Amino acid sequence: MRFLFIIGELLLLVFLTGCQNDSFTIKGDLHQVNATKAYLIHTDPVRNTINVLDSSEVHEGHFSFHGRVDYPIACNIKIGRRTTINLIVENSTINISGSAQIPEEIKISGSKSDADFQNLLLISENIGSLKNEIWANMMNLNSKVVR
Repeated sequence: MRFLFIIGELLLLVFLTGCQNDSFTIKGDLHQVNATKAYLIHTDPVRNTINVLDSSEVHEGHFSFHGRVDYPIACNIKIGRRTTINLIVENSTINISGSAQIPEEIKISGSKSDADFQNLLLISENIGSLKNEIWANMMNLNSKVVR
């Protein structure tokens, strides 16, 4: 009987923690922003549509988006004509900081899905580099055998 009570408490805890993040908030703080408006955009490759999920006024580099997603989705934040930020949006508080003029230095925190995706991209780049290195070594060996 005590076992069922403990299981019930664990299920309640899982349910309550799952309900805490039922929406997302994206807070941006970027330097060198010349635009007055920012857009949170989702491109649906299946339907070939572009959906604006939210828009925000930009004041001194600060902007914010609020909403809800059913599952993590790949989105872009478009600020002006030149700045596009790619990220995975999930129901959590996501912070974006850095310089709008140097997109490589923009930091995104608070989205576990985005962090996981960035790690996968890094691993993929490392595998690509290793593949190229192995290919170059094979070509060197082949050129030595032919001579």
